[in-house]
Amino acid sequence: MRAPIFIVTACLMLLAPPDTLAGQFGEGYSSMVPGGPSDLRYRAFTIHTGREACDLSAAVSEFRVSPNPLLLKVGDRIHRTNVDSQISELVIEAYGASGEFLPAVPIVVSTIDSQRATEIRSDWDYFEAVREGEGDLVVKWACTAPSGEGSPLETVRIIVGLVTSVNE
Repeated sequence: MRAPIFIVTACLMLLAPPDTLAGQFGEGYSSMVPGGPSDLRYRAFTIHTGREACDLSAAVSEFRVSPNPLLLKVGDRIHRTNVDSQISELVIEAYGASGEFLPAVPIVVSTIDSQRATEIRSDWDYFEAVREGEGDLVVKWACTAPSGEGSPLETVRIIVGLVTSVNE
């Protein structure tokens, strides 16, 4: 009898080397307007709504994320959405092959953190800087490129320190 796939996956995650620690932070849409907030949630797409969103999305060639790098001090939190105003703290702009801005493109955002400087859990609406160190925030198009090639992605360095400026 074969073990269920989720048990095998869980075992592989436990045995993975520490530099592969990653967590999906959110999925949703890139900025609707240049400089505007992205629209991230824990799970924005089901298998059906993801296909619909991708059918309506133009092909992405590049992402531009700000702030970049993401400088945090221990205790800082980056929210998927700002609880008071319902806007994201991250600006994630998508651009097409000819450099045109593409509004509201389906995206997936993850953290890769070998030093365990940040922590993320599915029941949180944020990830938190928990100790000094560095990691990466990875933004990826949620769709498959028409050519069948891998989706474009942007990696933003996360730097966590005790302070973020000389004035603190």
